[in-house]
Amino acid sequence: MLAGLGNLSAPLQAIADFLDIDEDLIAVAAAASPSIQEPDGLAECAASLPAEEKDALLARVAAGESAQVQALLLRRFRAASGSSPAAPARTAAELLEAAADRNDARVKAAEQRGREEEARRTAARAAAYAKHLDQLATPHGGGLGEGRGADRDQAAARLRPGRVPTERSAGPR
Repeated sequence: MLAGLGNLSAPLQAIADFLDIDEDLIAVAAAASPSIQEPDGLAECAASLPAEEKDALLARVAAGESAQVQALLLRRFRAASGSSPAAPARTAAELLEAAADRNDARVKAAEQRGREEEARRTAARAAAYAKHLDQLATPHGGGLGEGRGADRDQAAARLRPGRVPTERSAGPR
């Protein structure tokens, strides 16, 4: 399990962008990625190892086995300190499935926000239309009800397309 995926450095982010690694895949992998910070007490644990074992571990590091030595030391440290082990490793298929699920959830949330925004716009248009009709229906609004006190429903009936005003509804001549 790679540590530090939750906070990629600028060079790592540039590589991820260059390789076009999906941001959902990185986020899913980062969820179980431990912090890069060294656990408290690890240095003391390493210092307490016998000299022969330290020499053997250093020889392995020099031979290119630093990752294995690190894993061994962390496993021993966690066992000795009683801290919980890292999350179990996941397969590529599990990571890809989790990334797809995360992407689906993100898309659904965006669609929901779009529907909510459209509902707000529709409500605002309806309110503006109702206000406009109210202004047309008021005696001093300069609209269709001039001096008669026609209500909003009468004004709306006069504005409906395809309706021919009758003499009664056409207003003063």
